[in-house]
Amino acid sequence: MASCMEHFRRSVAKLVPSRDAAVAVAVSGGSDSVALTYLARQVFQRVVGITVDHRLRPESSQEAVKTGSIVTGIGAEHHVIPLEWPARPDPGKVQLAARQKRYEALFRFCREKKIRYLMTAHHMDDQLGTFLTRLSMGSSIDGLAGMKEAIAWYQSPETRLLRPLLHCTKVCTENHLDWVEDPSNASDVYKRNRINKALAIHSELRAGLGSLVETCSLARDVLQKKALHAMSSNGMVHVDQLYGYAKVSWPQYCHLDRPVAKRVLLALSHYTSGQDAMPHYLALSRAHQMLTEGKAKATNMTLGMSILVPADEVTFIVSRSKPPNSSADLTPIVLGETILWDKRFEITLSQLEPHTPPTSKQFYVRHMLTVDWELARKGIRKVRTVALPPEMIRGGLPVIVNEDRKVVLIPHFKVIERSAGVACKLKFAPQKSLEYCLLGCYEMEGKCNMPL
Repeated sequence: MASCMEHFRRSVAKLVPSRDAAVAVAVSGGSDSVALTYLARQVFQRVVGITVDHRLRPESSQEAVKTGSIVTGIGAEHHVIPLEWPARPDPGKVQLAARQKRYEALFRFCREKKIRYLMTAHHMDDQLGTFLTRLSMGSSIDGLAGMKEAIAWYQSPETRLLRPLLHCTKVCTENHLDWVEDPSNASDVYKRNRINKALAIHSELRAGLGSLVETCSLARDVLQKKALHAMSSNGMVHVDQLYGYAKVSWPQYCHLDRPVAKRVLLALSHYTSGQDAMPHYLALSRAHQMLTEGKAKATNMTLGMSILVPADEVTFIVSRSKPPNSSADLTPIVLGETILWDKRFEITLSQLEPHTPPTSKQFYVRHMLTVDWELARKGIRKVRTVALPPEMIRGGLPVIVNEDRKVVLIPHFKVIERSAGVACKLKFAPQKSLEYCLLGCYEMEGKCNMPL
């Protein structure tokens, strides 16, 4: 394992500052993850192997137990996380659903145990397989650049995902290590397996594909730096921290190179909407074309879960669009609770008067409706310092109602139904930072097939 060990030591020297740090290893039981556990144990004092039992096959729990004996035999700790499935995923989406739940479970474990580094055994063959899979989907540079050696996930930023074997052509299985073979890895039902088999047959393609992935990675990095520079300089973008929308300079946006401009637009859409759903690439291209040709100055446009609104002749606004079923979309909140509503606004509900209990036990947050505006106007007349947001973005703002669905608070406009006995604090605090959205860190969400 000399060559793999060299790659491993070189990688972790860059990524993990101390050999005394506790590291977690995602161990499926296969040869690659077992070998990674062995390598980690040669370098780090504390290695925690985590096996996620997907419980999608009858034998998976037994395999997890066997994996545990292998991992502890190497000298590492071992934990099994069994997954719960209220309903079995659709046959065509099993791998995607399993991957999402697996990473959620792994990061949750690391967060609870305060482990800052989570390692997976992805290697160069996995990287090439990822490239070919995304190429077949019509992916962009972000997808074709492949997996990164280290990334953070917005839902668990305190833990970094590391892939220290990404530059190994194949993880060695020497040193008499045992492993568990997952039969699904040999099934031709999954595209990933068919691609891996083709790579094994046409091994001469590896070097060329590896160079191509590296070139795409360099191109992605250049575009990311240009977009970051464009966003942070010359005041091109101003984020309204009260209402959670972005105002963009039209002339400056139009002077950006097309791939950079589309990247900026996508990031602003993702950031201000706070949602995981990504706009279709055709919609993104159409929105960019209308912005640069001046056609958007006369109309509003939707882009995924966002709306683009012309503010005046020189600026346009990117904001959360009004959901189609706003009145039925109720998020529960109770007294003393703080929630992140719509993945954008942090709302804390409190008692209005110390000696006046609220009239309801349960409250709900929903999006603002057109009929709420008359109440909002009354609040604005009382508090004239309230700055009004553009009309088209009001549907993305929160309204708090009681058990009878009667409006008790419209926080942005200082509307308070005092008889309800509650007040609230409000802050724009999207789950994903603007930089996170801009740098395209969507690997953990499987969003890398966005052609830019």
